[in-house]
Amino acid sequence: MTTTKKRFLHTGWLAALLAFALAVPTLQAAAESNFQIGVGANYWVALEDAVDESFDEDGLGWMISSRYMFTPYFGLGLELERSPDNYIALEEPIYCPALYLILGKVIYAGLGVGTYFYDGDFIEDAFYALRAGLALELLPALVVDINCNYRVDKWSGIKSVADDIDTDNVIVGAAVRLKF
Repeated sequence: MTTTKKRFLHTGWLAALLAFALAVPTLQAAAESNFQIGVGANYWVALEDAVDESFDEDGLGWMISSRYMFTPYFGLGLELERSPDNYIALEEPIYCPALYLILGKVIYAGLGVGTYFYDGDFIEDAFYALRAGLALELLPALVVDINCNYRVDKWSGIKSVADDIDTDNVIVGAAVRLKF
């Protein structure tokens, strides 16, 4: 090996070692952070058949997920889910903001409340949710959250939906969040 190649190889290793040394304190600070934000998806299935044939009885929604832990075992989660296109035959997507009270760390439980937002209006009824989940820290600043939810829904006051829809949903969700 020539001297130039050896020097380049040593310089590369030194640069990598320096980058790692600088990244470790940043990752440690993020690992101790209380705030997380990321993206995920929910797959839901309605437990009862809807009278309105346009109502989807299962589907996949994308979401933004955030969490703030006040203590290692108590915090709040905030999510904003977006419905799939053409959901219940609506022209615009439905957005679902929800707030969860989180108890636990790796294995956790949640109690949530939320609503639906469509065409500039909030739906009249709130939904309530129970959640059980597993939040795994894969890297010091990266959390993968896998959860199962039971959501009590009542849909009323949606424009262009003929009947009020009253159904409970089972939801399997997953999110990847970064700590800041």
